[in-house]
Amino acid sequence: MHNTTLATALGATVLLLASCGQDPKPEASNPAIASPPASSDPAPTPSPSEETGTPLDGTWTVGPLTMADAADHLAENGLGRWRKPFMELDGITNLGTPLTYTVEMSDGLLTLSGQVGDAPSSQYDQASYGVDGDELSITAANGCTGTFSWEQQGEAIRLSLLEDDCPPVGGVPDEVLMRVYYESRPLRPTV
Repeated sequence: MHNTTLATALGATVLLLASCGQDPKPEASNPAIASPPASSDPAPTPSPSEETGTPLDGTWTVGPLTMADAADHLAENGLGRWRKPFMELDGITNLGTPLTYTVEMSDGLLTLSGQVGDAPSSQYDQASYGVDGDELSITAANGCTGTFSWEQQGEAIRLSLLEDDCPPVGGVPDEVLMRVYYESRPLRPTV
């Protein structure tokens, strides 16, 4: 079952990751995208969905995986010593505990939820996000940012952490949280 520290940690992590907004640039060669005729009226301000519509918008699932899978991923990234502190932060008592994370992205708002074991899913946090080419940036309320590269793999998306300037959460480096929540498994579309 999640505790307040976990929810706070996850919230901080999600809030960490989204600041780069996307400025869609339609291809000039596409005749279906024609420029409107010149006018002396000021251009309308785009709505939030026009400003932030990205290839990553949607609901994605990370997992299911076990804490042992997450621990292996941390070890592969030189972070194996943080397995136990992460487990304590997330309220996980067993390496066989199943973990599932849900990432919803829409109109520049990212929501991270998680389910540990048989406990009900709970929202960890929200952050702003932006996509610029093959990079996803997630920015927390405190202004810190985590940046990932992303790659399409069939219907799934694979994230790889590039940079994380966020402070530790509950004594655990934020990089540990980012690697477990976002890159331990590909993000698969939720149906």
